[in-house]
Amino acid sequence: MCLRNLFYWVVTTFTSMVFVFAGTSKLLSAKHQVDSFADWNYSPTLMYTVGLLELLGGLALAFPKLRPVGVFVLYLMSGAAFGTHLSANEWGMSLFALFMSACVYITDCDRD
Repeated sequence: MCLRNLFYWVVTTFTSMVFVFAGTSKLLSAKHQVDSFADWNYSPTLMYTVGLLELLGGLALAFPKLRPVGVFVLYLMSGAAFGTHLSANEWGMSLFALFMSACVYITDCDRD
């Protein structure tokens, strides 16, 4: 396996894990997630919807035929996260959302 393919799979695995864990924490109503969504005046229903989309998008990255759908969903999620964190003056999390968008971009480079 060449170094470029190794980099691709490391980034893809990292990206998948981040979104699976983030989605799972929302679906399990982790206190920090509930508090954050309340601070942003977002409904619990939205938190569960975002969590489900993050979980499914992260899992889809593991399957080549589903990867394009996962990439699309995760672009939307990271874009929405960027906007939310930016409007809440959460600069560090805004930068992290941009970083995750870049990771999603890398996973869109088809290297099966």
